[in-house]
Amino acid sequence: MTIKEILAVDLAKNYKGENATVNEYYSGLNKLVENGKNSVEQFGNTLYICTPITSEEMEFHCSNADSKSKFIENGKEFLNDLQNKNYKIAFTTYDDPRCEDFVVGFGFPYTITKIDQGKHATYKAEMRL
Repeated sequence: MTIKEILAVDLAKNYKGENATVNEYYSGLNKLVENGKNSVEQFGNTLYICTPITSEEMEFHCSNADSKSKFIENGKEFLNDLQNKNYKIAFTTYDDPRCEDFVVGFGFPYTITKIDQGKHATYKAEMRL
């Protein structure tokens, strides 16, 4: 799938009720990358929006168009790639407590903390690579 196709599926599945179009979602992603601080990696039909925090720590957020099992496979591949690039910590924030299932499935040691920092940041999952 193309980036725009993945964003369309993710928007329809995970952001119902939000007033964003696929074109706005795509434009927002492009603006994140254009600032030079962020990159987008694709594994399967999952996008990982990456922001390096330090040379050993990466923040990431996902846009997914795959099934749960394929998303977990993609996540393992993504985290292994980060590990091969010498990152030691990868973390993400989210709202849905069911996301812990994905974190467990990735197979890396992790901690989950309730942070209550607003929309899309109720929980923080940190994986040790």
